[in-house]
Amino acid sequence: MEFSTNTSVAIHQVKTAALGVGIFKDGVLSPAADVIDRASNGAIRAVMKTEFPGNANSTLVLRDLKGVAAQRIVLIGLGKQADYSARVHASAEKAFASVCITARVAEATSTLSAIACPGSSATDRARDAAAAVSETTYHYDETFGKPNPDARPKLKKIALLVSRADSAATELGLKQGAALGQGMSMARTLGNLPGNICTPTYL
Repeated sequence: MEFSTNTSVAIHQVKTAALGVGIFKDGVLSPAADVIDRASNGAIRAVMKTEFPGNANSTLVLRDLKGVAAQRIVLIGLGKQADYSARVHASAEKAFASVCITARVAEATSTLSAIACPGSSATDRARDAAAAVSETTYHYDETFGKPNPDARPKLKKIALLVSRADSAATELGLKQGAALGQGMSMARTLGNLPGNICTPTYL
């Protein structure tokens, strides 16, 4: 998985297969969601009134919004704003990655790390995002007789859209999170390997 930051493009002008934006309950939009809503003449608020209340980890995909460059806008529910935490953020990143995997996109952009939450720095949020995406995109087929390439996630690149001021801290967090993700993936692979391969000598 390739992780990067994006600080140079206005949110509604980001060209990506999927752009993830957070939505709190009670009609509260994250800053990124508010930008997309204004650029699309209220498309997000219109949907929130009828079919997306913002429950934690819920998702909704909006396609081809006028005034928005992204092919898909993925709304990710964050629950009540007062209860927002690092744990909720990590779960939201997993939910976004799951949508991208289902949609079979190769790259995507998340704005979730730009949302401040108590006790969590830009580095912390980027690390949690990279680790969460790595966990969600893990796929095992090493010992399958005929692995199905179509079953493997196509998602290979994730960019975090953050402010220029948070760029360096975010890049540091992404490096940490990618390393954590690689370690978790190796541990899971060792657990999935048959006993006749994953012997004490192999370990």
